[in-house]
Amino acid sequence: AGGGGGASTGTARNGGGGAGGGYATAGKAGSASTSGENGGAAGGTYGVANLTSIFLGSGGGGGGESVNNAGGSGGAGGGIVMIFAQTINLTGAITSNGANGTNATTSDDGGGGSGGGSGGSLYFVSQTLEIGANRTSADGGIKGAASSGGFGTGGAGGNGGSGRIRLDYVSIAGNTSPSQFSGLYVSTKSGVTTTTQMTV
Repeated sequence: AGGGGGASTGTARNGGGGAGGGYATAGKAGSASTSGENGGAAGGTYGVANLTSIFLGSGGGGGGESVNNAGGSGGAGGGIVMIFAQTINLTGAITSNGANGTNATTSDDGGGGSGGGSGGSLYFVSQTLEIGANRTSADGGIKGAASSGGFGTGGAGGNGGSGRIRLDYVSIAGNTSPSQFSGLYVSTKSGVTTTTQMTV
């Protein structure tokens, strides 16, 4: 679920921080400003670890505005990447990371930083997976920073939660971030299949 936006009354001197979006793990709540405007509520979890139903990541909440200061815009959630092949030999990187939250602009009061988006979904099916170290990721975006002024400081945003990764294989070399769900690879005359149906 998407992260909540930071509080802003329109006349507040400062703005609360936007929360991080959630997916496999919950996002982090936004922080309150020094003058008490609340941060947004953290985005919750959804979906299943084995990706029989597959989803996009969710966005982070926007930072709260202050009188003279715009809050940061929330980071977008990660997308969906699916690869079905006999062999996957990864020499670069394949990521579905959430976008980072943006920082509030600087003025005479404090705007809220925004929340990071959650990671998305990665699903690979291959007899042989050579994915290297930390080249495959669906991590959450980093929180945006608040701004400060003569009337106080806004609230910082919250980090986005992790996405989901499933790998179906016979042999594997490498690791993912976050750790993957490992499924069963089945080879048939018509090509590569898996034993679990998936809904997109």
